[in-house]
Amino acid sequence: MSKYLNLNRFFEELPQDINNIRLEFDQIEKIIDDQLPLSAYKYSEWWQPHSHPHCKSWTDAGFIIKEKSLELKYVVFEKKTKKTTP
Repeated sequence: MSKYLNLNRFFEELPQDINNIRLEFDQIEKIIDDQLPLSAYKYSEWWQPHSHPHCKSWTDAGFIIKEKSLELKYVVFEKKTKKTTP
């Protein structure tokens, strides 16, 4: 089981009217009940969308990263909007 499963559950269980949420790195670590890898603190690319379990934890729940600061140790996640066709 991925240690990021709890992070996915966190996003899945957010109220429907939550469109964005800011999480400090230490809050994410509490959610996953483990430390983030050093690369999450050092490399912006770690937070970029790809198929790794940590990214799938928020993308599978419909969120993208809107903003992040490695220096201040936070990430802002935003709910993807569904495109409607006219």
